[in-house]
Amino acid sequence: MLLANAPVWIVLLLQQIVWTGLVWLGWQFIRKFISFSAAQIYFTNVVLQLGAAIGFIATVIVASPNDGWHSANNANSFNITYYLTQYPLLAQGLLLLYYLAIAIQVIQWLMGLSGVRRLMYSGVAADAALMDVLHQQQSAIGLQRLIALRISVSVQSPLTIGWLKPVIILPLAAINNLTPKELDALLLHELIHIRRYDYLINHALVLSRALLSFNPFIWLL
Repeated sequence: MLLANAPVWIVLLLQQIVWTGLVWLGWQFIRKFISFSAAQIYFTNVVLQLGAAIGFIATVIVASPNDGWHSANNANSFNITYYLTQYPLLAQGLLLLYYLAIAIQVIQWLMGLSGVRRLMYSGVAADAALMDVLHQQQSAIGLQRLIALRISVSVQSPLTIGWLKPVIILPLAAINNLTPKELDALLLHELIHIRRYDYLINHALVLSRALLSFNPFIWLL
C-alpha cells in the first residue's frame, strides 16, 4: 500500500467493512431462528473471520488500487474517493493509523511467541507412567502423533504449544492434586485441542484480526 493512493485504499477498506457487515448481519439473522451448539458457533465464526481475511488479501493481490481500479470502481464507491482526494492528509493519516494498528498487534504476537517458546523448554519431561497415560488417551481418540509431555512450575493451567511437534505442559499442581480420572480428562482435553489444530488456528485468527483491525465486525466474531 502506498500513501500516494491512500484515498483509494480507504475506500477499499470501507467496502470490506460493508461486505463483512452484511455477512455478519446475515449470520446473526440465521442464529435468531436456528439453534446452534457452542462448537458450531465457534467454527462458523472462525470460517467467517478467516474467509474475510483471505478475501481481503485476494482483493489486494488481484485488484491492487491504482488509477484503473479507481476508475472501474468509482460508481460503487459513491464518489468517496473523490472527497478523500480533497483531504489527502486525512486519508494518509487514516492509512497510517491502520499500519500502526497492524504493527502493534504483530509485535504483540511475536512477543507472545517468544514467551511461549521459553515455556516449551521449561520444567522437566514427564516420566514413563505419565507418558503411558498420555498414549492411552491418544489411542482412545485415534490420534497418532508424536506428542511431548512436560511438567512445569511456570504454568498455572494446562497448556498445549506447537503444531508440527506439539508439547503439552502440565502444572506441577495438576500432578500432585488430581485423581487419575481427572488427569485422564485433562490430558484428553488437551489432545482434542491438538487434533483440531487449535494452536495453528489461533495464530491464524490473531494474524487475520491484525490484518482486519480496521473492521469492527471482525471484533464481533
